[in-house]
Amino acid sequence: MMFRAYHYARFLQAAFGIDRLGHEKTFLSRQIEATDRQIDTLGYELYGLTEEEDAIGEEAAR
Repeated sequence: MMFRAYHYARFLQAAFGIDRLGHEKTFLSRQIEATDRQIDTLGYELYGLTEEEDAIGEEAAR
C-alpha cells in the first residue's frame, strides 16, 4: 500500500506540481492538535480547574 501511495504522490508531483501527501499530513496534524486542545479543555472543565491551574498543567505537559 505504501509503495502505491508513494508512486501516486510522485505522479501528482510530476503531473500537477503538488505534494498531495504533504498537504494531507499537514491537514491531519492540525486536526489532531485541535482535537487534543478540545480534550484538554473538556478535562479542565470536568475537574473545575482554573485558568492558572490549566496553565500549570500545560507547562508540566511540555
